[in-house]
Amino acid sequence: MVRRSGILVVAFVAAACTRSTDTAVAPAAVVVEVQRSSRAPLYSPWVLDVEDPAASFESISFKDVGLMSVAPADRALVHHEIAEALSSELGGDAPMSLSTHVRYDLAMSLPETHLACTGGHIYVDLWDGSNPERIGYSLWSGCSEEGRFAWQEVLSEAAPDRRTAIHTLARSIAGSIKKARQTRCFTRSC
Repeated sequence: MVRRSGILVVAFVAAACTRSTDTAVAPAAVVVEVQRSSRAPLYSPWVLDVEDPAASFESISFKDVGLMSVAPADRALVHHEIAEALSSELGGDAPMSLSTHVRYDLAMSLPETHLACTGGHIYVDLWDGSNPERIGYSLWSGCSEEGRFAWQEVLSEAAPDRRTAIHTLARSIAGSIKKARQTRCFTRSC
């Protein structure tokens, strides 16, 4: 997808809309313009459980807020890769070293599951960044604006492959969580 002036331009061919795990096959042919807000948020069924009583949170869930340019056939795989990469980053960081595991929960992909914000939960919103080389995320400890404790854009397409871009994203998310834990601040104003 290429973004131009608030409009996403999607190029695709039904037979050519495939991706390998390392590189994207450039789709071509039909071009459809879609307004940014035309797609509802997509909730990922992949959840990261944190099994550490000192963590301040017990789970992390993910939501594509309607702007990520991931082919529909790849969404489940990309969401799973993000959850696994974040699990690795949180568990491998010596100062943090959280015990985590990724699980699949179909109920988490349903919007009604997210109507009530629960304590001990971090919500990760994902979107394409302000330019084509970036991907953005925000971290939330609740549903109101006060619950947003991080907002960041990181390089994505500058990475040599999708896995590297995902690990760059996961490293940044883990860094934001680490900072919130160190400062004991999981809200916007502390």
